[in-house]
Amino acid sequence: MDDQLSQLLSHPLMKILLQQALQPSPRMEQAMPPTADLPSANDINSLGLTPQEEFLYQHHVGNLQSGKAVHNEDGSVSTIYSINTEGPGGLTYNLPTVWDGKIVPAQEAIQRAAEVGWNRWPAYATSDEADARYEQMHRFMARDVEKR
Repeated sequence: MDDQLSQLLSHPLMKILLQQALQPSPRMEQAMPPTADLPSANDINSLGLTPQEEFLYQHHVGNLQSGKAVHNEDGSVSTIYSINTEGPGGLTYNLPTVWDGKIVPAQEAIQRAAEVGWNRWPAYATSDEADARYEQMHRFMARDVEKR
């Protein structure tokens, strides 16, 4: 029995499932309120964000607060640099490409998002819907980086 359990726990898929199970829940991570010094902090809630959109917004906030925003050559600052991709259920997901202070290739961003859990990221029926919703969010988040 111990050998069977050991084999099961060492299986790569089981390792991924265990990592996801041990991650803090999205609700726990969302509990961190946006800081009052961010211009978007009070207004972003007017969009009626879903928990997944709030999770993406917290990725933005986290990159700003931790100093892991990307300072681009043109003077702009990126905290998400969103891509959308088809994921589970044929839905279109908005995903960040800014991870650990750099813009990563799309495939790496997709892999990292999958490791975090697809259910945490905003998903929409179409690419156009995903783009439109991200643009609404981006208008608020852009204010946070204008003078950085």
